[in-house]
Amino acid sequence: MRKRSIDECAVYELCGEIDTINFSEIRHLFLEKTADIIYLTRKGQVHGIVCMGDVLHHMKDGKVAIVRNFTFLEDFQDAFAREIFSKRENVQKIPVLKEGRLEGDYSRWDDAETEWIKWVSKQESAWNRLKKWLKINSYQKLYILEPVREKQEAGQIIAEVLKARNIKVCSVNKAKFWEAVSNAEKCMMITTDQDEERGMICLNEADHNVTSDNLDMITFTTLYDILDKYDRQERIGHYSIIFEGGGVKENSLESLKRKGVHILAFYNDPYYISDDIKTVVKKQAEDKKRFCLQDGDFWAVDTEAGKEFFAELLENRDYAEGVAQKEILQGHMMHKDGKDCAYPYYTVVNGKRKTCYQPQKWKGTIYMFGMCLFMGAYLENRYTIASWLQKKLCDEGWDYRVESCGSYENVYEVMQRTEFQEGDFAIVWTGENRFPDIDSIELKSIYEENDIPARWCLGSFTHVNHKVAEIIAETFYRKMEPILQKEAGKATQDRRKIEFTVQNYRNIVGNYIKGTFLNRYFTKDEQGKRIKRGCLLIDLEVDPVGYKEIVQRACAYVEELVIVIPRLIKKSLHCFEEYVLTVMRLFGEASKIKVISGDMYIPYYNFFQSFYLSETILEEQAKMDAKIFAQCIAEPLNIVCRFERGTELNNAKLEKYAAILKKELPKYGIQYMEIIC
Repeated sequence: MRKRSIDECAVYELCGEIDTINFSEIRHLFLEKTADIIYLTRKGQVHGIVCMGDVLHHMKDGKVAIVRNFTFLEDFQDAFAREIFSKRENVQKIPVLKEGRLEGDYSRWDDAETEWIKWVSKQESAWNRLKKWLKINSYQKLYILEPVREKQEAGQIIAEVLKARNIKVCSVNKAKFWEAVSNAEKCMMITTDQDEERGMICLNEADHNVTSDNLDMITFTTLYDILDKYDRQERIGHYSIIFEGGGVKENSLESLKRKGVHILAFYNDPYYISDDIKTVVKKQAEDKKRFCLQDGDFWAVDTEAGKEFFAELLENRDYAEGVAQKEILQGHMMHKDGKDCAYPYYTVVNGKRKTCYQPQKWKGTIYMFGMCLFMGAYLENRYTIASWLQKKLCDEGWDYRVESCGSYENVYEVMQRTEFQEGDFAIVWTGENRFPDIDSIELKSIYEENDIPARWCLGSFTHVNHKVAEIIAETFYRKMEPILQKEAGKATQDRRKIEFTVQNYRNIVGNYIKGTFLNRYFTKDEQGKRIKRGCLLIDLEVDPVGYKEIVQRACAYVEELVIVIPRLIKKSLHCFEEYVLTVMRLFGEASKIKVISGDMYIPYYNFFQSFYLSETILEEQAKMDAKIFAQCIAEPLNIVCRFERGTELNNAKLEKYAAILKKELPKYGIQYMEIIC
């Protein structure tokens, strides 16, 4: 959210009281101001507004209807404006009117602030990927849209970022926008911020009523986000979770395999995508948009996609009327939060999803470890991969019991609590990671080999219907069958118990975290400096200004303070950008401050989302967080203090988490310090 003065706003004085206005009369404002909204006044009083939606969808014969009924405030009230933006996604600007006169407004978009642009421009790891990314995406020309007067400094910073990477870029005046991009070459136009981009879209639509197929218009921040994600994917591709170091033989899946547990790794390679898979991905994206699929929901049963996804299940009245879907979604939400549930279609007992068809007696167990796919998200009990696999084993006469250990906990932590015996199986799904010397199956190859339709998924490869789950189970069975035949001839009595423990995470994920996280925010020289560092995790629910005193006091204990700001998937009144802006404004270019994104390692390793979305904190997971933070983050950066905002949290989950860290971190030589503000 950004507060704008009246000087930044586009204002047009009317001569009379009218209901429509010729676009040609206000066109110049889109060139002179950052405008996706025009304020129309009469005798100094606001008569109405024209917004982006009015220009794009309601302009006829060059005339735009003037909107007289709109949301406004009578004073600058930051908290109230933030609440409006949070609740009403269609509102992009909130004017402030005093006795009918415009004083300024609030813009939803704060990505034009110079401090934010500076922070983004300093994220070297992402920008160093720009040249390669442009080449991969076949961009032949790169343009920068000349910003309005108030944003000239931000525009200069952007130009310097590109110049430093030897990127040839052309500056384009708004008046000559169409002339620059209407050629046949594929090009990208960078704008300083969302307001500039939206204003240019208005002008382009009004002038030409067409969008150039060869043009991608993008804000500087959006480009950074894309490159940031691309950089992370590139790093993951080079730093898969592999097992290195002196303790590897005792602390890896390979050691579990040597002790007699059969391991099958299931993974999804995001870096090699065949033409067949590209077709499926494109189809999924098109259907998701066409049928308005919301994240975390099912296809509507009356759509083409819904009929294909559910297929014969719609013969069941509960599916046709949505009863089954509602239960499955509710059950999965409880499962994610670590709660048991006993719905007919979704059952969880002692934290484990019910597996149907289990035998009364068995000689060995097949454990399945992983997240949503192995939890059976969007599937009823009898159609999970575990249930299909169990049914197949029973039909073929194998006396093995399948146990679903799918959860949002870390795979390694769940495995350490499992009582393996010699001859058992462990099917391990960690998402993107392959393992050396471990039999592996790729999810995408299953799609190709079985020609799986895009509509058998919910916009993601890992959110599948009952038919895909059966195919995956059949694939697992074929992979395991030769091993089952060998095990059949072995005696079952006196099978040894096998423990899987991880004492040293340096050998499990140390290099991975260093490559994918630490090296993105700290140069080799910065990591080589053995200065005394501290770490402070920001809580986005707390007003950013509330951290000023805490940061100042924390800096007195260390030579450098690493401020970790999480990027949440849920909505928060205070977003990531606002916190970065506040920190930069409060402390400027202070050499003792280093602001980084939390990514997926702080506070909750690997399952970052669950820390904020779950209602409870799992003690074992919190202990593992402390260990991984200490061994893989604090140790290489020489972080000796972890600071906490020590006020009344009134949150049992966070208080429990803080209490565990306070107890665990000193074991690794890290002081856990609460600062009372």
